[in-house]
Amino acid sequence: MKKLIALSILLLFVFGSFGQDSVKKTIVKYAENNELSIERPFNDSTTLEKPQNSLNLNKENWEILGLEKLEEFNNIFEYSIYSIYKHKNNFILLISRDYSSETVHWICLFNKKFELKQFEMSAYDNDEGFLYISTEISDEYFLINKWEIEEGTQTFNYSIKKNKFELISVSITID
Repeated sequence: MKKLIALSILLLFVFGSFGQDSVKKTIVKYAENNELSIERPFNDSTTLEKPQNSLNLNKENWEILGLEKLEEFNNIFEYSIYSIYKHKNNFILLISRDYSSETVHWICLFNKKFELKQFEMSAYDNDEGFLYISTEISDEYFLINKWEIEEGTQTFNYSIKKNKFELISVSITID
């Protein structure tokens, strides 16, 4: 029965047939039932396998969720929500953008009114290999490790506070 409900919800997302309140209610339901939650701590990288029940996002849902702050929706990419979990009175969504030669993930913080408060790129890789990002995510913090050919490795340590990601420290290692 749960699979049938999840499939129905997924089809509604794919075909964009429900409005603003329904999109947000569906995500809240997923969060409350831990239906799309990855056990923490975990390492978010472009090799992380997306759950089969990840929610595909179309342009309408992208805009309803305010995700145009991440980037303008582009039909050549495949966008999806691959993890949702509650953090105190907030929601953390992990969003992916996939293409044959490039993958991007974002960790997004939404408040209880489901307004996008903050986001950070949590994973990145492409065929060119000049930049690689991975992130260790736990319940109270996340560490973004960013490697660039010219810059070396940078690590950004964030804590997850009430309505924001707070940068705690930055370290740089020249390779």
